[in-house]
Amino acid sequence: MKKILFIIAALFCGFANAYYLPFAEPYIVDEQTGILLYACGAVGSEGCPAIHRNDARFADWASGWKDLVYGANCEEEWRNPHNAIGKASDSVYDILCLGDGGSVVMTFDFAIRDGEGFDFAVFENSFDGYFLELAFVEVSTDGEHFVRFPNLYLDDKSIGAFAKGNPRYVYNLAAKYFCEYGHPFDLAELKAAYEFARSPACTFSEEYKNSILENYKYLDFSNIKFVRIVDIIGDGKTLDCEGQGIYDPVGCVGSAGFDLNAIGVINSQKNSGLKEQTVFFEAIADMQLADISPIALSAFASSGLEVVFEIAQGSGSIENGFYIPAEGVCETVILKASQRGNSVYAPAAAYAKFIISNKKSQQITFPKIADLPSPVASPKLITLKASASSGLKVSYNLSRGDGNFLSSGALRLTDTSAPQIIEVIANQSGNAQYLEAKAVLQNFAIYNAISFSSENPHSDANQNGYSDIFEYAFNLDFSAQNPTELYPQIRLIGKRARVSWRVCASCDQVEISPRYKKNGGGEIAPEPEFDYVYIEGGNVYREFHYDVELAYGDEISAYFAAALKSGEASQSEPIFATLKFSYADWAQANALSGDDAQEGASPFSDGIVNLQKYALGLDGSKSASFAQLKNFGAFSEGGAAVFKFAIASYAADYVEATALWSADLKTWSSENLEVETSDEGDFKIYKVRHNDSSISPIFFKMQIKKR
Repeated sequence: MKKILFIIAALFCGFANAYYLPFAEPYIVDEQTGILLYACGAVGSEGCPAIHRNDARFADWASGWKDLVYGANCEEEWRNPHNAIGKASDSVYDILCLGDGGSVVMTFDFAIRDGEGFDFAVFENSFDGYFLELAFVEVSTDGEHFVRFPNLYLDDKSIGAFAKGNPRYVYNLAAKYFCEYGHPFDLAELKAAYEFARSPACTFSEEYKNSILENYKYLDFSNIKFVRIVDIIGDGKTLDCEGQGIYDPVGCVGSAGFDLNAIGVINSQKNSGLKEQTVFFEAIADMQLADISPIALSAFASSGLEVVFEIAQGSGSIENGFYIPAEGVCETVILKASQRGNSVYAPAAAYAKFIISNKKSQQITFPKIADLPSPVASPKLITLKASASSGLKVSYNLSRGDGNFLSSGALRLTDTSAPQIIEVIANQSGNAQYLEAKAVLQNFAIYNAISFSSENPHSDANQNGYSDIFEYAFNLDFSAQNPTELYPQIRLIGKRARVSWRVCASCDQVEISPRYKKNGGGEIAPEPEFDYVYIEGGNVYREFHYDVELAYGDEISAYFAAALKSGEASQSEPIFATLKFSYADWAQANALSGDDAQEGASPFSDGIVNLQKYALGLDGSKSASFAQLKNFGAFSEGGAAVFKFAIASYAADYVEATALWSADLKTWSSENLEVETSDEGDFKIYKVRHNDSSISPIFFKMQIKKR
């Protein structure tokens, strides 16, 4: 046998059969067969890549979670996702327990990027480095398509409830090191694994191979926003990437399964010096081949920088912001909208997937299912009312919860304990005339109700703009200074205002409804979008948001109306946001710095200074010309000389634009001009008229100065 230390991946070792081998840690293979015998050992063994929680390489830590699903044998005291946020702890008790087969998606304030060496590390709470509760590790850019790290388990013996495992039999399964040491992962390994999956020598299982080939295209390696941890029930039925059974302790009670301590980030957009941005790409509906026509593509980046489109899968072409389908081709098309970044912003991308088919499309309508206060009789029959636009029968399955479906479609719920979240998915598989419908998920909770108790429901003891009625709805302390992030927030994303909030479903004596006004106008009651539901501290919470399209200079005031079942009502104080794009914002977005960022500078020597480019809506990151402007020029109209120009709406509060005229190019005046203004998209259009036809020739110019 020989020992090989891999620092940079080499998946082929010259053997007749090319087995997948560890990417960046020592391992031992059989010289005759090339089969992997051992991976790296415990902390302290030669070449062990484990990283201590205090290592200076960590630049950031997971900051949130979503899609949390608890498995079996996980008691309430261990169900605290807040424990998995922030820096890894030195305590084996400071964890989020997933239970047998549970999972969670961890989120980050700054995306993970593929940099030099390892990019992030997962921390578990093993007390000795040998009691190993294992989990798959998966990453995603969009939160929908996840790619699992290739993983190997090298033994075929079962492990008892509290028996010890051997870390040398484990590769790329989190986490095989004891508490305080993170199990590191390198995003570059996914690139190598993808190429291995495409090679004729691939030894991956069909399941893993198909998964990575399908989902890899959705990864942006500079913008990994989600890490999913999936607990493995170690009875040998769950398989590694080559189809071998995985074993870890089974039969545990109370806190079974993977115990997540933290996820530390080494290569983050936070330490890249680049700001994070998000691309929003409007969804495209499936279409029939007979009805195909050019599709206008709509996407924008939160940075305000230009978005470009490309075809990630399928035929056809993209021309002038339209997707042109190929004639006579039925296929699945995936389009990519990307912003390539600059010296200020990191790259970002989003995808739209749709089907062109001879079949008709169909949609499922699935009404909400009401939450249930505990106690709930067991079993509990719940009527489901999903329907398909095709008229075809809808089927159901449970993704969370215990129960079965009757022939009528009703759900017979057998586990009615509280608190818990039940998820029901409605499906319609299609037929010869109709495409398969996109599945629709609805969830509902069984919760332990919290009563409302306040001497004065309208009081605001902590002076934060929310009366006791709202504090109850949010499940917060009436008198304490609660964390500001637990209250409704407004965040500006590109040219949208996103208002988000969470309510406690357990506080069922109140209903709150969102309201907003734009620029002081009439009250609008938006339809909120549900984000996700989770259990925290034994209570059920739901998070919501709504978006408001804004033009530059627009102000939004967001507030809430609340009503108790007893009849008491309240309205919160408004929170405000104004969409602005200052000159400093513009200079930063165009990567201008130092002398090049001065208002009077012309970094590209094109005769247009920065302040003019800012005011006219021109790109400040490259050379420009007035010929690029849609509304700029002089012409004759009804015997009068007319000058037309446009100022970007975002610059209205920062610059002042004045039209001047001259008969000799020496003396300039703003007198004797009629000025009309109008709004067109993101610009204010100026139409300037000089009605003295006796003056010929006449010259115009535009003067832009800082207010």
